[in-house]
Amino acid sequence: MAAGELVAEGRRRSAEGDLKGALEAFEAAIPFKGNDPEFLFEVAGLLRQSNMHAEALPIYDALAAALPDSLPVLHNRANCLADLGRAQEAVIAFRDILTRHPDGASSWAGLGDAAFVSGSPYLGKRAYSRAIALDPKRPASYINFAEALVADAVGDDEQERAVTLLRRAIALVPDDSMLRYNLARSLLSLGRFAEGWTQYEGRLHPAGRNYVVRAIPCPRWRGEPLAGRHLFVCGEQGIGDQLWLLPFVREAAAQAGHVTLDVAPKLVPLVSRSLPEVTVRPMQIEKRDGTWHALGESRTGPERADLFIEAGSLPLFLWDRMVGRPVEPVLKPDPALAERWRHRLDEKGPGLRVGICWRSPLSGRERSPEYLPLDTWRPIFDALSRAEGGPVRVYCFQHGDVEHEIAQAPRSVGMEVVRFPDLDLWDDLHGTAAVMANMDLVITALTSTARIAAGLGIPTLVLMKTPYFVAPSDGRDPTHPTLEPVFQVPGRVWPEGIVGEVAARLATRLKG
Repeated sequence: MAAGELVAEGRRRSAEGDLKGALEAFEAAIPFKGNDPEFLFEVAGLLRQSNMHAEALPIYDALAAALPDSLPVLHNRANCLADLGRAQEAVIAFRDILTRHPDGASSWAGLGDAAFVSGSPYLGKRAYSRAIALDPKRPASYINFAEALVADAVGDDEQERAVTLLRRAIALVPDDSMLRYNLARSLLSLGRFAEGWTQYEGRLHPAGRNYVVRAIPCPRWRGEPLAGRHLFVCGEQGIGDQLWLLPFVREAAAQAGHVTLDVAPKLVPLVSRSLPEVTVRPMQIEKRDGTWHALGESRTGPERADLFIEAGSLPLFLWDRMVGRPVEPVLKPDPALAERWRHRLDEKGPGLRVGICWRSPLSGRERSPEYLPLDTWRPIFDALSRAEGGPVRVYCFQHGDVEHEIAQAPRSVGMEVVRFPDLDLWDDLHGTAAVMANMDLVITALTSTARIAAGLGIPTLVLMKTPYFVAPSDGRDPTHPTLEPVFQVPGRVWPEGIVGEVAARLATRLKG
């Protein structure tokens, strides 16, 4: 096949979504077209589309050397660096572009993205502001600017600015469900619950990443009286969200004739024990073509259900009834199992028992900056070591491959961290709750560990870069009153500011 035919074949397959076939055709054309910059640029773009960023970068490097004034080449090279996680190099690359092309809105936006990921939200905010000024119809600039504001929030003013930016973005792309989710989060963090929970419904848009296809024949609950009626609460979202929503399920069960709840299969034993008045079933869902589909009764609902509601929509109708009322811990561990663990922990000796968890397996642009390596917690461990009234024993509730960090803990943080290799912290949440019920205090990043600890009623300090569904008036989540969020301290560098704040609170809490 001639070179032109190979290129045409590659373009055709690319248009059909067959990226692998397109790359094969382009690679076959390289011996004939390897000196054609336009063709090589096209190849590099296809490699990036295929998430083969490491393979694309050398091509962009060669093109940049040959075409040092080509803005498309330079811009794509900088984005490729960012794709590879080389954010600092991407910042330098975008700044170099902007010295020669200062009015490129996309380059300013790219600089903002790279600065945000590299941990420079102040630079990110300046860059996004400039991108918006140059191109006010670019939704991504508003979205990312709002994220940067929230990530570096120093008070309600920054959250209010984020709300304004998100509203502008929604005006440009009104069907974007994640925009409405982000707006809801900012509104709820500001304590504007009526609008916040309404905007939170945007997550149910079919384009949303957590949307689940169902075919439930009964009507959706709209807040009408539930007395004598059977309500099906559809499970959705992650483990932490499902745990956080349990007080609302309990409230619905107190009002309804009966409630059936779907939860992640590994939550069934713990939730069944905790909410005996609720029929708890394993949620059955699978992903097909990028969309979640419910299976079996998770798709149609239980027989004789009168109404259904997605779990995340319960606060829309129940929040006002719960705020201001005493909230009992919602999770109930197996008492016999908790007692066995108490005896096992007693073998470690007396002292204050503190559980820790410092990161989540979930990562991404927004989440990753929240999670810190264990060795950055040294001031927290120093505060624990100075506790009055006896020794402190620290227990690991961090799942995953953490053996190296645990082994280094006596040197890196100055204290031993005890881990139980026979406890499956990922799947055995029933057992995890039984161990955690024996803790006096839990210090954690915002993960499901925080939700389990607070659900058990254990004092829980949660390191948060930004507020998350928490009204700042008192800094507490009224549905989990023992959860104490610790936010980044205004004017302090991340992460030293938040680690220092946790250490200061511990010094006060553990004194005397």
